[in-house]
This record gives sequence, structure tokens and C-alpha cells, in this order.
Amino acid sequence: MEKPLIFNMEDPSSVVAFDNFVRQHKTARQKNERLLLLSELAEIRNPTLKGDKTKMAAAVENFLLQGGTAIKGNWVYLPWKDLLLWYLPEKLHNELRTARNKNCITNIEQEYFYNFPIAIAGLSVGSHGALTTALMGGSKFMSLADPDIISGSNLNRIRYGFDDVGEKKVSSVSRRIYEMNP
Repeated sequence: MEKPLIFNMEDPSSVVAFDNFVRQHKTARQKNERLLLLSELAEIRNPTLKGDKTKMAAAVENFLLQGGTAIKGNWVYLPWKDLLLWYLPEKLHNELRTARNKNCITNIEQEYFYNFPIAIAGLSVGSHGALTTALMGGSKFMSLADPDIISGSNLNRIRYGFDDVGEKKVSSVSRRIYEMNP
């Protein structure tokens, strides 16, 4: 299973590695929705910003210059998509991803859920549990096990299409999880 490459733009050696990677992988698509993500995070923290472009722009500018240094985030290369994707730093990424959990579980419970390790054996029906856990911002330590590949007869109980037939189940589920939270 190919894993994503993560470039932490706060780390100077990672910045150099990222620059070298971009020069060597000119075909990789890049997607950077930094302003959209920061706007959404600002609105989550202060719902009165919704619809006020001036205040929103000031809030995003404030995020970009938090503590006198710009939020640099992480670039993540997803080799199975040949895609470089910009993500918020981990703490802000998780705050954004789990914002809609706030009326369901407390911040302490969310933190526990995120750091709680789980293992799932069998990824036909088990893929739903793994993906739902990742969607809800749970378990950054997940072990998945299934020796099988996706077959046509699996498609009645897993969320894949015929283009996934022949892929290892572990690889397919892992990719979707990495795309949500590398």
C-alpha cells in the first residue's frame, strides 16, 4: 500500500524536500483551498461572520498571521491520485473536521476518540466502521486487516464500484482514510 507523503511546511527540511518533490513531479496536480478552509474555520469559531465579507477577510488575515507567523500547514502527496493537496495543521484540521460533532460529544471526548487506537479485521462490512470512524474524527491509530481483494460479489455490501474490483481491500479503505485525514 502506497502511503501519502506529508510535507510539514513549518519544518525547513520538509520545505526543501517539498520544493525538490515539486520539481521532480511536474505532472502532479495541486489543490490548495487554504482561504476557503480558513474562512470556514473562522465562521465555526465566530458564526456572526457569516455573510460579512469584510469581517471574514479580517478573520482569515488574523488566522494567516497567528502569533506573528503565517499558518503554513501541510502539503500531502496522494500517489494514487498524483495529487498534492494542502491541509491545515493537524490541530486546526481536526477542529474543522469535527466542528459538527460539538453538539454530540465534548471536546475531551473528541480528543479521546481521536487518540484511541482501534483494529478492524475484515473489510467487507468492516470498511463501513473504519470509514465512519475516520469521518467522525476518530482514531488516528487504526489497524486494518483483510487479505482479500475487492471482487464483484463484494459490491453488494461495500461502497465501491467496479473500477475498484481487483484492488486490495486494505489499500482501498486506507486510501479513503488518508484522503480524509493524512
